[in-house]
Amino acid sequence: MVFTRTMTASSTTPPVDPDSPWLEAPGIGKALARGVAVGIVISFLGVGAVLLAAGQSIGAALAMGAFVAIWGGLGFGGMVGGVVWANRLEQQAAHDRPLAPAAPTEAADPLRPAP
Repeated sequence: MVFTRTMTASSTTPPVDPDSPWLEAPGIGKALARGVAVGIVISFLGVGAVLLAAGQSIGAALAMGAFVAIWGGLGFGGMVGGVVWANRLEQQAAHDRPLAPAAPTEAADPLRPAP
């Protein structure tokens, strides 16, 4: 038995012009920079404080805090900054979208007999 598949498209996307610049919504760079800065500071202070409380020397706590801040804080802060930016963009788009027409308030109940 042979199966064949026919693919048809209901709509086509316009061709992409390679010479046109790609536009992104404003604010992604600023959100990423803020996220990275906050991630670095929080991870540095958090790891350093935990190591100091555990009895490590100041040098070891600062070195490990800096290591985690560069490797962990940078990536985690960047991801969180991007997610916060995308979430705000989606909320703004949902707020700007027109509301759907209201559904009828008097819905027919199939279990209740008609008057």
